[in-house]
Amino acid sequence: MEAAPRRSREQTAKQFEDDIVPWLSAAFSLARWVTGNRDDAEDVVQEACLRAFRALDALRPAGDARAWLLAIVRNASCDWLRRNRRHLRLTEVAESAAGPDVSSEHQSDVNTLSAALRKLPPELREVIELRALSGMSYREIAKEVDAPLGTVMSRLSRGRKALRAAVTRW
Repeated sequence: MEAAPRRSREQTAKQFEDDIVPWLSAAFSLARWVTGNRDDAEDVVQEACLRAFRALDALRPAGDARAWLLAIVRNASCDWLRRNRRHLRLTEVAESAAGPDVSSEHQSDVNTLSAALRKLPPELREVIELRALSGMSYREIAKEVDAPLGTVMSRLSRGRKALRAAVTRW
């Protein structure tokens, strides 16, 4: 059996530009959410782009480049967190996302939601973040977290229910 012919660097660059570049904004949004600030998110996306470029042959021709790239960003973000922080501080993320121009009522809502998210078990928080932040479909999330579709749906339902309960208590 013959090995597949290697692509030229130009062909790889063209594929990267066509398949990956359109999703860099989504990649940056995910990294920003995870890291909590712009500079760290840029570092994570840069690392993810290097990983994606090196592994571009693994992207199937009819594959979902967006989901594939976001999986790489997620993994790069997790690696970054392990190197730089012990735990993701969702309060910092929410406060930095809210900005200085928001009303105190809105800021209070953001803080309440951040506290509720922080209390969720990691497996519930993860599927909520993937759905809400990156807009991934249930099937994409199932593939990303390596869980059956029904499990993802159940985790989303339980996570949303827990968030509703926590927010209404305040």
